[in-house]
Amino acid sequence: MIRRLALVIILATVAAATAAAAPLAGKVLSTSGDTLVVVVNLDKVEWVKAGAPARVVAVEKSALIGKCMIVGVADSTVTMVAPKAKAKALKPGAGVTLDKPKAGMAGC
Repeated sequence: MIRRLALVIILATVAAATAAAAPLAGKVLSTSGDTLVVVVNLDKVEWVKAGAPARVVAVEKSALIGKCMIVGVADSTVTMVAPKAKAKALKPGAGVTLDKPKAGMAGC
């Protein structure tokens, strides 16, 4: 009984670690008002799609830009709507990471 429970816990841990999305590294292509266009490698990434939220962090300053809404995905470019004041802080060519927001970030 204890062996079965231990096996279930180990399998659940491995499944959770596998399901956790690794952050996507990218570069800012352009910003305009509250629209942010980022170039990333979208190979084997399932959570990046129109209508999905994304958490954006500026690499150079390790500053959280905030929760953005993805409005378009084409080839390797992702277009998002970001908080206006924070989107202005990003310059074209700046490094950012995109991450899938945690479930607790709803409404942030």
